[in-house]
Amino acid sequence: MSRFSFLIVIFFSLILPSYSQEEIDFFVLIGQSNMAGRSFILPGDTNRLQKVLLVNDELGLEPARNPLNRYSTVRKDDLSIQRLGPGYHFGKKLTELTGDTLAVLVNARGASNIERWLKGSEYGYYEATLNRIRLTLKNNPQLKLKAILWQQGESNRHNPEDYITKLRKMVSDFRTDLQEYLLPFLIGEMGKWNNDYDAIRAKILQVPDSIENSFLISSEGLSNMDVHHFDVSSYQKLGYRYAYAWYYLSANRMQKVISNDQFVSVTAHRGDWRNAPENSIQAIELAIDMGVDMVEVDVGLTKDSVLVLLHDTTVNRTTNCEGSIGSFNYESLNDCPLIDGLGAETEQLIPTLEQALRAAKDQVLINLDKAEDHIALAYPVLKSTNMTNTAIFSSYYSYEKLREMAGPYLDSIVYMPKIKEDTENPIQYLSDFVARTNTVIVQIRIPSLDYPYQKIIQYARESGLLIWINSLQPYHCAGHNDEKAIYQPEFNWGWIVDQGADFIQTDRPELLLNYLRGKGLHN
Repeated sequence: MSRFSFLIVIFFSLILPSYSQEEIDFFVLIGQSNMAGRSFILPGDTNRLQKVLLVNDELGLEPARNPLNRYSTVRKDDLSIQRLGPGYHFGKKLTELTGDTLAVLVNARGASNIERWLKGSEYGYYEATLNRIRLTLKNNPQLKLKAILWQQGESNRHNPEDYITKLRKMVSDFRTDLQEYLLPFLIGEMGKWNNDYDAIRAKILQVPDSIENSFLISSEGLSNMDVHHFDVSSYQKLGYRYAYAWYYLSANRMQKVISNDQFVSVTAHRGDWRNAPENSIQAIELAIDMGVDMVEVDVGLTKDSVLVLLHDTTVNRTTNCEGSIGSFNYESLNDCPLIDGLGAETEQLIPTLEQALRAAKDQVLINLDKAEDHIALAYPVLKSTNMTNTAIFSSYYSYEKLREMAGPYLDSIVYMPKIKEDTENPIQYLSDFVARTNTVIVQIRIPSLDYPYQKIIQYARESGLLIWINSLQPYHCAGHNDEKAIYQPEFNWGWIVDQGADFIQTDRPELLLNYLRGKGLHN
C-alpha cells in the first residue's frame, strides 16, 4: 500500500466523487420506528429547514419539517405516530457543518424486521423505496445520491442469527439496482438500555467488518423514552452523529484535511477540559460539538488490566480519591468521580478506552497518548470498535524500542513518532519509521528558533508526512503558544501555521477554530 493510499485509509477509508456546486447531496433514510421517529416534537424542532429539502409525495423538494416520515410510502397510516427521529437533526447539523443545501428522502416503517426489507418480500418495502429513489433522481437531476442511512434491528432481536447475511443482501441489491456499487451505508447502532437487544446489537457491531463501505454510528451514552425508542435528546445526538460521520467521509472534507494549503486540523488536548473534566466522555463530546478534527486522550491501566483514560500515574489530581491507577480495580473507580478544573466534584467517571473510542467513533480522530506500552492490550479494543484506522498512537520511542513493545501490532496500527530537542539524529530517527512502517504523520517539538526544526519539517514534507505541532506550552512552539495567542492569534497561531502545520494541538480549541475559520483554513 502506498503512503498516500494509507493516508486516505486513516481518514475514514473513503474517497467520493468531487462535489459540484450545481449538485445537491441526496441521502436516503430507511429502517423501522427509530428512523421514522417516535419522540415528541419540541417547539424548537418545528421550524422548516430551508437548506434541508425533503422529498414530498409528489417527488418534489420542499423545506424539511417534522415529521420527516410524513411522505413515506411504507409508513403506518396514522400520521400522528410519525414524530421526531434522527433525520431532522442529521440534516440540520450537516448543513451547519458544510454550509451546503442537501436533500433527504425518509421511507421508514415501524415494527418492520429486516425480512420485510428484502427484495422480493411480500411487503414490498424494498421495491417501494427503490422506486421512490429512482423517480426522485429522475425528477430532480440536480440530486446526487451520496449514502443510505439505516436504523433498524429492534424487530430482529429474537431472531438475529442471519441478520448480517440478510443485511448484506439488502445492501448489495440497493447498490446493484441503483448502479452505485460502492454506495456508502451508515448503520445506526441499537440502544443499549434493553437487554433483549444484546444479541442483535452484537450482530450490528459486526457490520463494518462484514459489509464493504459501511460505517457504524454509535449509540454510546444515548437514552430511551420507552422500551424501544430513543428519547428527544438522544434522537438529536444520534442525528448529529450521522451528520458528523458523513462530514468526515465526504470527499470535500477529505481534501481539506489532507491539504495543508486549504485546511489546518485542530486537536483538542484532553478534550475540552476547560468546560469538563479532562479525559472525560463529556470533554470529548464538547470538543466534538465545537467542531475539532481530533481529540487527544491519555491512557492508563488499572490493576485488573482495564485500559482507562488518565494522564497521571495517580488519581489524586483528577478525582476525589488517592492512589496509583495500578492499585485500583476498574469497578472501584466508580467511587472516584472526576473533579473539574476548579476542584469541584462532577458526575463524570474515569472512562474506559472502549467508552472513549465509541464516543469519538465516526465523528473525530482520536490520539492515544501514553498508550505506547499498552498497544497489545489496546489493539483488540480498537478492533472491536472498528477504530484501528482512526485512532493514532504516539510516543518518543525509537523504531527498535517500539517494535520491541508493539511486536506484530505495529504493522496494523496508525502511529505518530514524536521528535523533541533531545531526540538523537532526528532525521535518521524519522527515516527509520518512514522506511519500516506506514507512518503518515509526525509530531515535532520546536523548543526555540535556534533548533533546526526547518530541516526536520522539510524532510517530513519530502517523505509525504503530515506535520503536527503543539501550541500548548512555550517550549512546544518556540514561544508561540496558546496563552499568548489569546491576545495575538496571528503572531502565535499564525506563526505555527506558517511553519507548515497540518495539525495543531491546543488547550484553546474553540479560539483556535475561530481563528482558522476567519482565515479560511477551517470550516
